[in-house]
Amino acid sequence: MTEPAKGDSTAVSLSRTEPDRRTTRRPAGWRMAIAERLGVPAIPFAWLRKLVTVIVEAVPVGLLRRSEIEHVVHAAYAEVPDFYHPSDYPIRYEEELVPIIERTIGAIRGLRLLDLYCGHGREAEIFARAGFDVSAVDAQPAVIERAREYAKQAGFIAEFTAADIDRYTPSDSDWDVVYTSLWMYSTVPDQGARVRWLKRLSGWVKPGGCLIISTTPRPAGIAPIARHLLAHLIRVLSFNSRRPEFGDRFHNRLFWHDFSLDTLLEELDAADLEILDSLEIAGGTPCNFYLLRASLR
Repeated sequence: MTEPAKGDSTAVSLSRTEPDRRTTRRPAGWRMAIAERLGVPAIPFAWLRKLVTVIVEAVPVGLLRRSEIEHVVHAAYAEVPDFYHPSDYPIRYEEELVPIIERTIGAIRGLRLLDLYCGHGREAEIFARAGFDVSAVDAQPAVIERAREYAKQAGFIAEFTAADIDRYTPSDSDWDVVYTSLWMYSTVPDQGARVRWLKRLSGWVKPGGCLIISTTPRPAGIAPIARHLLAHLIRVLSFNSRRPEFGDRFHNRLFWHDFSLDTLLEELDAADLEILDSLEIAGGTPCNFYLLRASLR
């Protein structure tokens, strides 16, 4: 999940089921073959279901190298191209975020917002209707085509670009807001990579603007500890060079890093960023939004 250079205008079928083979990356070894087949079966007993969930979420973390994690995640998104389509995905946390942005940087009408990992345009629509001049980027050309179609149908204006975000550099570094899609910061494997990611994206924000990230919070209880210990055991047994971090897990073939506040502050400090404001959403799927700006120290 990453982004862009120039808009990809290639015609793409809008089939609800056909994956985009240009972004699908097939398993290249036994580690990924195992990880892609793991799932939590229907189990009637809650305690047993929790135990199986811990195992299923820990095995890929201990088994996969970083490049293999990225391959599995890319393939998962490409094989379900309509998963985040606005008509099927009711979560609209970003509507609660809009007044906080305005409180932080002032009146937003006409300000420029870069929407990274934009998917089908759900968040781009929210920000465009709030008054932002939105440019949106996603790695999958088929998804970008769907976003353009959705914008026409829903009646909002945004510029959509298909590109690899890991290699993307915008034409200028003069954005009032750089927004990264829901939970995306939590999907970046390894602390060093996340800090580099923060430094790169914050460099695109103009003075007085902000970078917005969101994370999944680390739950309390024994499950995260058990998952971490099991992942380390699997890493040793499989001779994996990647060291799992506390908070790493796999869910529905997607990588997540669940954050404690201390871990987040450590990474922000390493990237010379400070928190301007935040939004905590506890209901449904937990999420924490953070509005960031370069530290003045």
